[in-house]
Amino acid sequence: MNIATINRIFNNKVYFDKIGINNATAISIDSMIEYIEHTIGKSKPHLDSIKIDFDFGQLPSDFTLDKFLLAIDRLYVPKLDISKGIPRFNPKIEITPPMEFLNITTLSLNLTLQQTYARDFEYILKWCPMLSTLTLIAIEVLDDEDKQVTIFSQALIDHKSLTTAQLFLDSPESDSNVIKYVNSNSTISDLIISFGDDANSQPTDGPMIANTTLKKFHIDNDIRYYQLWNGMSNLESIGLYHDSTHLLNREPLVKTFSLSHRNIKQLEFTILGQDYLDTLAEIIGLLEGLERLCIFSNSTLDSNIDIFWLLHSITNHNSLEYLSWDNYLLYDSIPVFLMEQICEIKNHPSLKTLKLSISSSPDTFIKNFNACSIENLIISNDQIRVSYDESMLVSLLNQKENLKSLTYYYKYDVKAIAEVRKALLNYFQTHSNPILPPHLKIYYVDAWKVYLQAQKH
Repeated sequence: MNIATINRIFNNKVYFDKIGINNATAISIDSMIEYIEHTIGKSKPHLDSIKIDFDFGQLPSDFTLDKFLLAIDRLYVPKLDISKGIPRFNPKIEITPPMEFLNITTLSLNLTLQQTYARDFEYILKWCPMLSTLTLIAIEVLDDEDKQVTIFSQALIDHKSLTTAQLFLDSPESDSNVIKYVNSNSTISDLIISFGDDANSQPTDGPMIANTTLKKFHIDNDIRYYQLWNGMSNLESIGLYHDSTHLLNREPLVKTFSLSHRNIKQLEFTILGQDYLDTLAEIIGLLEGLERLCIFSNSTLDSNIDIFWLLHSITNHNSLEYLSWDNYLLYDSIPVFLMEQICEIKNHPSLKTLKLSISSSPDTFIKNFNACSIENLIISNDQIRVSYDESMLVSLLNQKENLKSLTYYYKYDVKAIAEVRKALLNYFQTHSNPILPPHLKIYYVDAWKVYLQAQKH
């Protein structure tokens, strides 16, 4: 039996990075479970999750999905993460469960290397009635004749405990199936979906969305669903993700927020140019309860872009607590410039956390940030500039008197790690009231280990 050892154990979690099942004559479910039980030993009562990466090869006929779930359920582990594929369920048994697996509450299935069958998916939903969180990543869902079918089966619609679902498929899904699920299920509260593009897709002229239980609804590259709400929604989190193939239609989108989505607390928004930026500024003005704003840009913005309206909306907002701009670019100065201007407002009424990525020396930003009321910073530096990594870290930790937490990412470099670690050690040794982990996270450096080392001197 080819089964790899545990990769790491921490925080009461056991991760099996690889359980290879290659020897079809020697491996069995019983031997796999026996190995897991032996490995986790006395930690079993506290075990929170198991991650299994299957390498199937040729499974024996008795290695079926029903037997596998039954064995896992008896481990009393609530969270199960499976990659590559799952065994098929026994075709000789009825889909109606003879028993239920009550201990599995969180299930993550990454099935991109295997066909995903609706019958197996339906089996899981019906046999796991206590399932509250489901993640599915797959190419498509097929029936027994290998024809594509919808992921929104009646079993998914009728599930009574599933509150969080993340469904990512490469195949397209019809508007009517999405709307039927949202309108028919009053249990789901968080729904994140992403489907492949359908060249023949047309705006729906069918039923509107009438759902008052969803709190979070994110759908990739298709904002039309937000415009189909009938009346005021109870959504608190929306993701408006755009790309060059889906053009922004500003007026109806803003009107949608005014009429249906004024309860939003978290907004994620992709900016591709001036019109997107101005649309975001107008939407922010409508959302009096907005607490978290996450901006994304996946293309370089024109350096002449006007940020005044967006800056005005953010600096005058009285409930915004968290602002991030992830641009994933090396040479885009607009996000940093916006942050600099925000930090010039010494005492923002509510903003406490900033997150941004940088590609050059943000001296003005650091100077403004150190003097403003914002208390938490998450920053990433894409440049390999060892001396600057160290000096920026020292400046933030020693000159920002009201700093409560700092997370710092930087590009991996052995010399940079050594210098940053040295600066962190000196900070712990000399500062009278240092920030302690977990509020201080410096990537590639074990802050707790450095802190304990500082206490010995």
